[in-house]
Amino acid sequence: MVRDTWANFTQSDGYHANFNVVAAQLERWQKPGDVTDVPKFVYGGANASNAVSSRFLYRGDYLRLRNVALAY
Repeated sequence: MVRDTWANFTQSDGYHANFNVVAAQLERWQKPGDVTDVPKFVYGGANASNAVSSRFLYRGDYLRLRNVALAY
């Protein structure tokens, strides 16, 4: 498993409000009945939704390369 530690800042509940957020934050919880794993954004909120948990764990059994440079 791989843990995305940068997500604590880019996908928080508003505690780190001075950081840019990712587009997935647009799918945040907004009203009763919403089904999402993205918490409601409250500026300066401290609901600990960005605390260490399984929320930011991802499978790590693959390799993805965006840019590769081979030289000798």
